[in-house]
Amino acid sequence: MRRPREGEVHPVHLSYVAQVPEGDVLAMLERNLAETRRLAERFGEERAGGSYAPGKWSVKQVLSHLADTERILTYRALCIARGERASLPGFEENEYAAASDADRRPLTEILDELASVRRATSTLFAGLSPTATERRGTANGAPLVVCATPYVLVGHELHHAEVLRARYLPALVGGA
Repeated sequence: MRRPREGEVHPVHLSYVAQVPEGDVLAMLERNLAETRRLAERFGEERAGGSYAPGKWSVKQVLSHLADTERILTYRALCIARGERASLPGFEENEYAAASDADRRPLTEILDELASVRRATSTLFAGLSPTATERRGTANGAPLVVCATPYVLVGHELHHAEVLRARYLPALVGGA
């Protein structure tokens, strides 16, 4: 699946795409999931409800955000791959995080949910034809080509994993 170009994805997502190394983006989705799970498990249940600063998401909210975002972006890709012409809505990530009730859930349950979402994402993209991956639509007021979605997902996860390593681990676990 090819890397998207400027004008084929929301401008905010270009920074995520830029973080993705060359290679098989679908294989990267699988590797990232394993790395994110290992990173999250370093916090343990007792610290996963914490944050590095007041007003910031908890570790559990970050992980739930990854699952929510993946579901939404993959849904958009599915719609466009199937020929949807209507503009697809955006979402307010802070409102979703607050409404997720992630902190009441066990860390293992959130990680299992993320793994389940990832399996569905991988299956969807593995089954799309080259023609479907080149279909274009509109999401959140911006152009979107289907092949952009795995790149955005990989880059988005890399971004949040780095934040967890750089800010959350030192604050909650005492080191990276």
